[in-house]
Amino acid sequence: MSSLAPATHLTVLSSVVSKDEEVLNAIARAISLSAEAEEFSLLLVCCDDVGLRRQYIERLYAATTVTLQEVALHPRITSLLSPIESCLNADLPNGLMITGLETLVQLREFLENANIERNALQNTAKLPLLLWVNREVLAKLQRYAPDLKNWGGSAYYFPAR
Repeated sequence: MSSLAPATHLTVLSSVVSKDEEVLNAIARAISLSAEAEEFSLLLVCCDDVGLRRQYIERLYAATTVTLQEVALHPRITSLLSPIESCLNADLPNGLMITGLETLVQLREFLENANIERNALQNTAKLPLLLWVNREVLAKLQRYAPDLKNWGGSAYYFPAR
């Protein structure tokens, strides 16, 4: 019986790795399509482990030819629009990745404001916008910013390890 354990473990591990690659490839395709069309699109990417998230972000940079810029939110920020406008006033990236939502002191206020600002966001950012969230933030996004969350459709989930 012990001789089967390593093979079973490898099967599970390779299944998780291939699932990661599927998710990364799907996100990269969505980013490319949105960037080529120069249209706003909201992509919700869910990963509970911040360390793994960093690895996925690095792999995503390598998986797409689109110029992505990461925006790490300051814990006291209460608006999604203002940091995005700041990025767009500098060098124009082809896509933005927003991280740090789980660190926000006033997450509810931030999400409610983002829901209100969604039309201005769509008019300002003609590019793919990735919100990196964990499951807790995703649930709060659904509760406090349902209209914005609906623009993102289904979230991309990285499997828990």
